[in-house]
Amino acid sequence: MRRKHKFVIYGLNAKFTEIVVLKASDDPDYEAFLKELPNDQCRWAVYDLEYEVDDGGKRNKVIFVYW
Repeated sequence: MRRKHKFVIYGLNAKFTEIVVLKASDDPDYEAFLKELPNDQCRWAVYDLEYEVDDGGKRNKVIFVYW
């Protein structure tokens, strides 16, 4: 199954009453993901992590980040 985004960043709306999507990106650069997480505000994120295993194959895990 193909995933549409590499990461999605969520945050609170201006009235602090709802969680809303702030950014969705297909940029594979991990640094681009980190730049979207501000030091002084809370965020939630879903990140599609791709990594290699010992046999040379690739695996994917979808991780949830509470920032």
